[in-house]
Amino acid sequence: DLEHHESLRDKRTCTLHHYLARSGRASQVDTLSELFVAWDDTLRAAEIEVARLEKEHGEQRRLGLV
Repeated sequence: DLEHHESLRDKRTCTLHHYLARSGRASQVDTLSELFVAWDDTLRAAEIEVARLEKEHGEQRRLGLV
Protein backbone atom coordinates (compact mmCIF):
# COMPACT_ATOMS: atom_id res chain seq x y z
CA ASP A 1 0.00 0.00 0.00
CA LEU A 2 1.51 3.30 -1.13
CA GLU A 3 0.23 5.35 1.81
CA HIS A 4 1.66 2.87 4.29
CA HIS A 5 5.03 2.89 2.51
CA GLU A 6 5.12 6.71 2.48
CA SER A 7 4.17 6.79 6.17
CA LEU A 8 7.02 4.42 7.06
CA ARG A 9 9.44 6.45 4.93
CA ASP A 10 8.35 9.67 6.65
CA LYS A 11 8.79 8.07 10.09
CA ARG A 12 12.29 6.85 9.17
CA THR A 13 13.17 10.30 7.84
CA CYS A 14 11.96 12.00 11.02
CA THR A 15 13.83 9.51 13.19
CA LEU A 16 17.01 10.06 11.19
CA HIS A 17 16.69 13.85 11.35
CA HIS A 18 16.05 13.68 15.11
CA TYR A 19 19.14 11.51 15.63
CA LEU A 20 21.29 13.73 13.44
CA ALA A 21 20.07 16.89 15.17
CA ARG A 22 20.96 15.39 18.54
CA SER A 23 24.38 14.33 17.28
CA GLY A 24 25.11 17.76 15.78
CA ARG A 25 25.25 16.46 12.22
CA ALA A 26 22.01 17.93 10.88
CA SER A 27 23.82 20.78 9.13
CA GLN A 28 26.10 18.28 7.38
CA VAL A 29 23.08 16.35 6.16
CA ASP A 30 21.42 19.57 4.99
CA THR A 31 24.57 20.51 3.08
CA LEU A 32 24.80 17.06 1.50
CA SER A 33 21.11 17.21 0.59
CA GLU A 34 21.60 20.57 -1.11
CA LEU A 35 24.61 19.21 -3.00
CA PHE A 36 22.61 16.18 -4.11
CA VAL A 37 19.78 18.39 -5.38
CA ALA A 38 22.26 20.58 -7.27
CA TRP A 39 23.94 17.48 -8.73
CA ASP A 40 20.58 16.03 -9.75
CA ASP A 41 19.57 19.32 -11.41
CA THR A 42 22.89 19.40 -13.29
CA LEU A 43 22.46 15.83 -14.52
CA ARG A 44 18.87 16.52 -15.56
CA ALA A 45 19.95 19.61 -17.54
CA ALA A 46 22.76 17.61 -19.20
CA GLU A 47 20.32 14.83 -20.17
CA ILE A 48 17.98 17.37 -21.73
CA GLU A 49 20.83 18.96 -23.68
CA VAL A 50 22.11 15.58 -24.91
CA ALA A 51 18.61 14.63 -26.04
CA ARG A 52 18.32 17.95 -27.90
CA LEU A 53 21.69 17.43 -29.61
CA GLU A 54 20.82 13.85 -30.56
CA LYS A 55 17.53 14.99 -32.05
CA GLU A 56 19.29 17.77 -33.95
CA HIS A 57 21.93 15.36 -35.24
CA GLY A 58 19.24 12.89 -36.34
CA GLU A 59 17.46 15.64 -38.24
CA GLN A 60 20.72 16.66 -39.94
CA ARG A 61 21.33 13.03 -40.93
CA ARG A 62 17.80 12.75 -42.27
CA LEU A 63 18.41 15.83 -44.44
CA GLY A 64 21.77 14.45 -45.61
CA LEU A 65 23.77 17.22 -44.00
CA VAL A 66 25.98 14.89 -41.97
